[in-house]
Amino acid sequence: MMLSKEVESNLQQFLGKDRVLQRNGVDEATDDLTDIFRNIINKIRSHLNLPKGNRFKAKNRKQKKSSLGFDSECESMHRTLIQSSRSLSNCSVNEEKLKNYYRLKKQFKNLVRKKQKKNTTVMELEDKNPKAYWDIINKFKYSDKDISDQSFNIPSDE
Repeated sequence: MMLSKEVESNLQQFLGKDRVLQRNGVDEATDDLTDIFRNIINKIRSHLNLPKGNRFKAKNRKQKKSSLGFDSECESMHRTLIQSSRSLSNCSVNEEKLKNYYRLKKQFKNLVRKKQKKNTTVMELEDKNPKAYWDIINKFKYSDKDISDQSFNIPSDE
């Protein structure tokens, strides 16, 4: 196997260290191995001219945001759900925190389902019943104005 001298020396140092079989020793070994693997990956990237970073992370986030019905209200609810999950995992499990997490999760799922259903029904109306679709669009379009004030309402000559 062809390794660079730097990677080979890092591996020899890693194998030569005496480790404590406790949590701290395992954590230290994991960190050392992670550094070695990152070094190897960066060397491979430089030879193949690949960009740095995780290219998959951003795509998943964009897909979630762009899904039908996922708006700012869903995003804020999702953030509170994540905060609740983190507080639950950081300290000892408390029955009240657990109930709060499951309550927030249920609310988030119901909110996203409601928004998706609302958007899909409007999109279905576009194909099945165009008149109802345009009635809904016009209702939202002119909701802040009085319809009688529209310029396209021209009085008929009598």
